[in-house]
Amino acid sequence: MAFAGGAAGIDTDARGEGMRVGEIDPRAVAATNEAPKLTAEQTTARTWTPDAGVWETIKKRSVALAASLSRPGQHPHLPGPGRRANFLP
Repeated sequence: MAFAGGAAGIDTDARGEGMRVGEIDPRAVAATNEAPKLTAEQTTARTWTPDAGVWETIKKRSVALAASLSRPGQHPHLPGPGRRANFLP
């Protein structure tokens, strides 16, 4: 993760868990509806949740300036290697 303004970056490994539907409140299920399902694109998506220490660092270093997260490797839906997500203050 890179931070604008020269703040030190963060380099961490992430397993990239597959996206999943969370627990459903059984009171919300009825004969007239069905449980949520992932789309085809969502089934191939990966998620990452930083641990508490990393999240605190991200918040502190991105208060006034943007932070960007990059994932190395080939992403199936983008040309070229990697993918980038930007977080604005």
